[in-house]
Amino acid sequence: MLHIGNIANNAFLNAKILNQHGFDCDVMCADYYHIMGCPEWEEADFAGDVGDHFQPDWTAVDLRGYQRPRWFAQGPQQLCLEYLIARRTGNARVADKRWQELGIANGTIAGRPRGRWRRAVARLRGFLTVIRERRDAPEVTAAFLRRFARRRGRWAGVVNVVAIPVCTAAVWLLGRLIRTDDPDRLALWTALFREQFRDRADVMVADEIAPVVFAADRFKPLLALYDIIVAYAKDGVVPLVAGFPYFALEHGTLRELPYRDDRDGRQTALCYRMAQHVFVTNFDCLDSARYLAPGKFTLINHPFDEDAGLAVLGSEQLRDELRRELDSDVLFFFPTRHDWIAGTGYADKANDVFLRAFAALRREGFRIGAVCCEWGANVQESKQLLHELGGARYVRWGHPLPTVQFERMCRAADCVVDQFKLGAFGGVMFKAMAVGAPMLTYLDEAQLQRQFTEIPPVINCRTTDDIIRQLRRLLREPDELSRYGTAARAWMHRHHGKAETVRLQAERFHHLLFPNALPQ
Repeated sequence: MLHIGNIANNAFLNAKILNQHGFDCDVMCADYYHIMGCPEWEEADFAGDVGDHFQPDWTAVDLRGYQRPRWFAQGPQQLCLEYLIARRTGNARVADKRWQELGIANGTIAGRPRGRWRRAVARLRGFLTVIRERRDAPEVTAAFLRRFARRRGRWAGVVNVVAIPVCTAAVWLLGRLIRTDDPDRLALWTALFREQFRDRADVMVADEIAPVVFAADRFKPLLALYDIIVAYAKDGVVPLVAGFPYFALEHGTLRELPYRDDRDGRQTALCYRMAQHVFVTNFDCLDSARYLAPGKFTLINHPFDEDAGLAVLGSEQLRDELRRELDSDVLFFFPTRHDWIAGTGYADKANDVFLRAFAALRREGFRIGAVCCEWGANVQESKQLLHELGGARYVRWGHPLPTVQFERMCRAADCVVDQFKLGAFGGVMFKAMAVGAPMLTYLDEAQLQRQFTEIPPVINCRTTDDIIRQLRRLLREPDELSRYGTAARAWMHRHHGKAETVRLQAERFHHLLFPNALPQ
């Protein structure tokens, strides 16, 4: 089975639990290196600074012996293709060589004397493919150069004034010299979009689908090696154009993305509409699934190993350290992205609802402290709000935590806090509940009953007054607060276990492979 795409590590996590249950999965994570899309983020208890989160250097940190699995291919698209083909056809010599090249490109193999040069060559091979196949290659070039300038500040002026205009112009010219178009092939896909979405005013144009059409031919030898293909977000467009059946897995990408009037919006809509079947992981996306994949979707849990976090050590020492630092008896862990001001970022978390309640309770004399993560568009506004309300000195700010450290912090805290606007839940909530942490968040129970027969046992609040009222009681009754954690762990086993996530997918895979088989 091949998984394509890996935003937020969803493909890695899904392939991991499927492999644990007897499937044979590979993941192709092409041209995407963000720290939260790497196996190390999920499984390594690492220490140190990886540098640029969009291009982490894993050789710069102590991974404590962790090595990523060979079924996870991350790097330039062409290298990923060559590696996985060699791996699947049993060509160990080529597979080993390509694995080394991928490691240099993705930052997991240390820079030997020629390491930097080999990494540059590995990325150049993939980039030459981009030039040939992508209409937006000049924009990709400019984005890369800007990232280079940010990492090497002294070059910023030269890059912005000279390199970006010159290089983007050169790439534009080179791309048109070495690529030929096939109007008939492109017209097939623009017509398909019109046919499938007659109710939409926007149209797909040839320039948008051209990169995928040209890439599809190179993908065919790889796709032919797998019985099942699972694509994430808009990556289903590749097997679609290549002519292979595929499953699509949604991870929040059914909300706004398919309806945007741009290339990504149209491709996402088309790949969900044309999928063999769609797995939906967010219950608030059901209406969108009914529109985009009518009669062919299944609601499943987010792929996650609910037992892994129980082996994490060091939470007691961390709790003692935080209590002393924050002059507190009770600790809240608030890892949620800070986006709560309309017109900036996504404004979908309502972080201020908790921050206002936290400061108010501290003023009332409750010895509480909090740990927050510095990510999102409104971090500075959150800090300013705490300062104005007198709660700043009782809050520690830090970087977003990889999964092992996240789980350790959840176990060190007395309560984990998430969002207060959407009414849905994602990784923060189920990862915290899996290690038995009490959870404070807002859930839309009416919507949630469409997915679960039992509502998750959380401290369900939506407003600042709700939080203050609930926490006043619970802070005076710590045993009742801890019971939320015990109930959370039990609920995860009953309703969010990995075995059920695998079972629901396996049923659909079986139906694809054996369409005429009698139901069990």
